[in-house]
This record gives sequence, C-alpha cells and structure tokens, in this order.
Amino acid sequence: MTNEQKNTLIHAINHFGVEHQIDKAIEEMGELITALARRRLDRSRREDIAEEIADVIITANQLRIIYGGELVDGLIDQKLSRLEDTIDGDWRRQARMNPEVYRRMTGQNVKG
Repeated sequence: MTNEQKNTLIHAINHFGVEHQIDKAIEEMGELITALARRRLDRSRREDIAEEIADVIITANQLRIIYGGELVDGLIDQKLSRLEDTIDGDWRRQARMNPEVYRRMTGQNVKG
C-alpha cells in the first residue's frame, strides 16, 4: 500500500468514524460471501468477485489501521508460518506414501 493510499484510508476513518468503517467492513465482507456463494451457482462473474475482494481489502486495511498494524502483521507472520508447517507436513506424508513421485518432483530422496 502506498503512503497516499494509507492516507486516504486514515482520512476515511477520521471522516466517517471508526464504528461506521467497522460496519462498512462487515457489509463488504458479507457482499464478498454472497458473490462467492453465487459463484457456486454460476450466478457471479469473475469481475463481480474481484470487485468485492477489492472492497474487502480496502476495509480490511482500515481495520488494520484501527486495531494496530504491528499486531496484525505479527499474527499474519505466525499464521503463515503455521500454514507452511502444515504444507511441509503434508508433503512429507505424501513423500512417505509415494517416495518415487516425491523424488521425481523434487529431485531428492525421502528423508526419515
């Protein structure tokens, strides 16, 4: 996010108020949920979903400002690390189940 974008988000929070922007985030998240659910019924276009994602990212960035970016960043790091550990564990399980496929894909033999 650029400084100009961040300043716009801060300006919106100051202009409309914290509670209003929290309510706006809830509204935008609901609209994304609806667009994604409609996709399963082939009633939502890719552009519709992309627009709702953009709205959610904008309001999520406002929430990040409201609740503390450093706290959020730390939690993101923790959660991504946990995700990476899960993926690595799944990979290792797959490798033990089929070592030849693992060797072909990675060029490495299964360890342990």
